[in-house]
Amino acid sequence: HYFIQSNLRMCESFSEDEFRKALYESLNKKGVVSSFKSHLRQQLALQLSLKEKLGSKETRKTELVSDMITLAHLKHSNYEYSLSTFISEANLSCSDRSYYSG
Repeated sequence: HYFIQSNLRMCESFSEDEFRKALYESLNKKGVVSSFKSHLRQQLALQLSLKEKLGSKETRKTELVSDMITLAHLKHSNYEYSLSTFISEANLSCSDRSYYSG
């Protein structure tokens, strides 16, 4: 009880800036600051990686749909040379290619 009262009196004598610095130093000495920074970095990295993964999946889906529409158009129009060139350049998987072959 005495310890708490003496610390409260000491804190009251600090200016706002002094109190902020003393609190930071105390938390830093106990490892709280570095632990918080580490946790924050981990969370930021996780969120950024999730955002990149979601963005790349959506982009790939859009590209695949566009490729399939183009593939259907070339096949329907009997553009055999353009179709064979497009298939080789579109990076379509074997299952995508077989869907529109023959």
